[in-house]
Amino acid sequence: MEAFFSSIDLPNYDPDNWEITFSMLSRPCKSFNDIKKLIIFFSSIDYTSESSLLTLFSENNENLPKLDQKHYEEIVFPELINIALELPKHFPCGKIISNDTHEKTEGFEKIFLTRRKIICLLSHMFLCTMSDKKTHLGSFKEWNSSELPSAKLYLKVLMIYFNRIITNNYEVDMNDEMVICHKSLSDEMIPIWANSNISLINSIKTNTSDIPGKFDEIEIDPSNKLIGFGKSGTAEEILFGCSPELCVLTLFCNSMSNKETILIKNVKKVIQHSGYGPFKVKYKHEIENWWKLSNQKVRCIIAMDASEFDHIDSLKNSLILQLQDNSLIRELNKAYCGFSWNQNFKNIKDIGIGFWGCGTFGGDKDIKFVIQWIAASQINTNNNMKLIIYTFNNIDYKQRIIKFIEKYKNSLVKDLWKLLKNYENYIINFNDNEEQILSLCTWVFKI
Repeated sequence: MEAFFSSIDLPNYDPDNWEITFSMLSRPCKSFNDIKKLIIFFSSIDYTSESSLLTLFSENNENLPKLDQKHYEEIVFPELINIALELPKHFPCGKIISNDTHEKTEGFEKIFLTRRKIICLLSHMFLCTMSDKKTHLGSFKEWNSSELPSAKLYLKVLMIYFNRIITNNYEVDMNDEMVICHKSLSDEMIPIWANSNISLINSIKTNTSDIPGKFDEIEIDPSNKLIGFGKSGTAEEILFGCSPELCVLTLFCNSMSNKETILIKNVKKVIQHSGYGPFKVKYKHEIENWWKLSNQKVRCIIAMDASEFDHIDSLKNSLILQLQDNSLIRELNKAYCGFSWNQNFKNIKDIGIGFWGCGTFGGDKDIKFVIQWIAASQINTNNNMKLIIYTFNNIDYKQRIIKFIEKYKNSLVKDLWKLLKNYENYIINFNDNEEQILSLCTWVFKI
């Protein structure tokens, strides 16, 4: 089986390239202007006066600590350059994948990165010493050059992260490791959903919060197939922007297949936020609280991508496509692979689920909830898992989900599969002249 992880070439992979990079980084760095010159040299692009990089210290976010330019010029940036120069020490072969960082068994891979290695990689991404590839993002060029408020926020969060690690006022263990795991399901591991006699999970509760992500439950990253950060406000982009350590995954993660997921353990959360798209940073006192919590508790994130249905021309056609056997099986297998990570933990048994694949990907909220309930139930053979359903302050959705759970909580997996297929028949035969299509969790009370 082919390895899932494959490293981008680091600046020291080519000795001639490293000689140039080393020479540029070894120059005196006494001001933010020197940092800007380095980034412009390595990225080979011009930055507008309103770009994130050029407004880094001149614009403020009301709920973020103000960045002290003098402090960064005197303490943070010089040390950041020193850490960047440590690259050959941490990655002597010019690749992230090595015997020291990588472990592979059948259907399962792990990468281990210490905090010192992570900040070294992030320093190079900030300075743009690595080129972006078709399959891998190698730099924060799109953050640095963007004029979007979200990108400006992400860059400031990265600065807060650098400051906390470098000054170490929060007693960060630099040898502490973030672990990135990849899992692939074999055909023999996949259930026959239409025939499964597994009972549905009874332990379910709803949470009206508009954002999942507590330390005592597994977070779901509703990712793209190619996991990574961005400059706007999708769920994954915000997750990476608020936890910059995640961004190093773009240096070695390939695109996921339909039966693959990624688990990330022990990543620092710098800030918490509220909402998606136009989102807000939580208040200042919460920023420090989240960082302290991430020192005390292990954080676990599962990255699993949903199918894309946003290209369909009508609601009816979209629902028909989502309810076809191959679409349902694909989503069930993906969620099953993701939720099966739960079996690796003794103390974390709760999984927080939300509108997986229902934003920019155009998935139906009710169908996706049922899919996640089925997949989690198939894993829950020891009856020790709890589902936390985040309803994002959507009261109507919360109420119909609660009624639906009450109606079917004593059913089997195969019963919900049959229900989905019956709903498919309703959608196929729906008369476009009728008022509107009923959502799945509403329709079941009309039949």
